[in-house]
Amino acid sequence: MRTIRKALAGAAVAGLTLPPCAWAHGTIRPALARPGSTQEFSVVIPVTAQSPPVVGLSVTAPSGVTIVSAASAPPRWSATVRGSTVTWRGGPIPPGSFESFGFRASLPPSPGPVSFDARELYAGGAAPPFKLGVVLFDRAAAPATAANDDGTRTLAVFALVLAIVAVVLAGAALVVSLARWLRG
Repeated sequence: MRTIRKALAGAAVAGLTLPPCAWAHGTIRPALARPGSTQEFSVVIPVTAQSPPVVGLSVTAPSGVTIVSAASAPPRWSATVRGSTVTWRGGPIPPGSFESFGFRASLPPSPGPVSFDARELYAGGAAPPFKLGVVLFDRAAAPATAANDDGTRTLAVFALVLAIVAVVLAGAALVVSLARWLRG
């Protein structure tokens, strides 16, 4: 029985600590853009305490998207644009911190998702690529009232509340398991 409790406590700890590691890759802002526009984007790269310092970042645009310029770079960094890729080198971004990188891109005229490929660069090589998703959304074509909602918003709110309850219950189960485990 004690082994089962240890396994459950270990699984709970892993379940609560592994998702933040998966979220450690960068994010792109804005996540919504107007089709056919030239948009300035900002990519935020956090570096976890377990990661090596980041000395570069490479972002490649999908077909139909043209990178116009590297709009901004942090101090101690330089940016180059070659074809559909913008690369920043410099830094480093030390573990436990983050940096923001900006670029301008011309977007395709049709609405829908586009996905930039990004890769963090380390002194010893490159990390696996990850996706930076943007949705091209034509506000003029969007429904004007909540009356046109087909239940998606209600379902999303319910799913969010359910997820929060699950996290709270998992945390409580972890505390109870650890308390029992410590008592022996």
